[in-house]
Amino acid sequence: MLKIYLDWNSINNIQTRHPELYELIKEYGHLFIFPYSNAHIRDLMVSKCENNPFYQRDIATLTEICGKHLLQFEDENNLTNPLFCLPEDYIDLIGTPLEIIQKTDWFPQQIFQQFKENVRKSFPDSVQKRIQGANPEEVFKIINEGLKSINSELTIEDLSLSQVNSIRNMMNEEARFKSLCLALDMCGFRPEDKDKSFTNIDADASHIFYASKCDILVSGDRKMRGKAEAMFSKYNVVTKVLTPKQFEDFILEEVNKEYSLQNLLSSIRQYGHPREEEDGAHYKLMESPVFGLFNACFLVDEHFGCSGEPKSALFVYSFNNTPYLYYTELTRFFDLIKSFLPEKMKNEFQKEYVDEICSRDKRRAMDARFYFECSDLNLSFAFYGDPISPVPCPMMQVRFA
Repeated sequence: MLKIYLDWNSINNIQTRHPELYELIKEYGHLFIFPYSNAHIRDLMVSKCENNPFYQRDIATLTEICGKHLLQFEDENNLTNPLFCLPEDYIDLIGTPLEIIQKTDWFPQQIFQQFKENVRKSFPDSVQKRIQGANPEEVFKIINEGLKSINSELTIEDLSLSQVNSIRNMMNEEARFKSLCLALDMCGFRPEDKDKSFTNIDADASHIFYASKCDILVSGDRKMRGKAEAMFSKYNVVTKVLTPKQFEDFILEEVNKEYSLQNLLSSIRQYGHPREEEDGAHYKLMESPVFGLFNACFLVDEHFGCSGEPKSALFVYSFNNTPYLYYTELTRFFDLIKSFLPEKMKNEFQKEYVDEICSRDKRRAMDARFYFECSDLNLSFAFYGDPISPVPCPMMQVRFA
């Protein structure tokens, strides 16, 4: 299932500004994962602090769209993990510290704005104009070229860490990502309005960080989209950035793709052949998961030691871009496969495959097997436990005549 990250403005305004999208998500949202993060909760806590009468509406909307799908970065292991927790329960657990964070004036507005102005004035006018008009994919190069004209040793990475130089080696992945994202604003790329506080800009950077762990970012904020595209390009993240309107058009087409056999067969042709390079074979992640789960496909051909006309393909879940799975994704996949099976095979599938994959026992999960034939389509399916997945996960082999 695609992980789709809606920024706070998209969720906060979805009923009033994007009612068509809201209706589509209510109808088809169960076929996707819409994670929320502490960045959403931080934005939500602002309205709570201000005694906003729409606070309860906002938390209800966040819950309706995202359910229990929480993404949380954990500093202890430097990983972003999928958790299962309702927003209201999350607020009850850590709401007070987040409320304090929102009230803390990390940088007084006047000092923050003066610092940004000093950074931008350090660039020649010609460079500043190039930064302001840059494409997201080129902006880091342009900024670094401008900084080199000032100081041959200076890069935007140095600038982003200049305020925390003494602990730069201790900074975690999230802090480094956010500091670089903030540096884009300081240098004048898609700059925020002067009345926007450092705390709110920091929350926006958090949204972009968590979106980098998803397949799609949906945002109506042009400045956020630009910064996200720049960050994703720099870090080779394949997260797609869409406006709410673009996502409206996308969601219906995607539903039809993910759960069709035609998409399965076309994915084999489009994505199954590797790109050979010196360090080995490279496979492109599929834009539309097969059966709502598998996002990588390997055609079983000469590369795998099989001669002759290819007769089989292997589908797996790759953890490269979205390095996690929710249990929700597995259960929906299992339910989908059950819907294809004759009644007499459903109990067998549950016992021999589903229960084994979900046993929390790695050996049992790796030994799980299930086979069935679809004679009408001249296809047969074999399900296994993925031997190299970091968590118990299905793997599907498709054989065709």
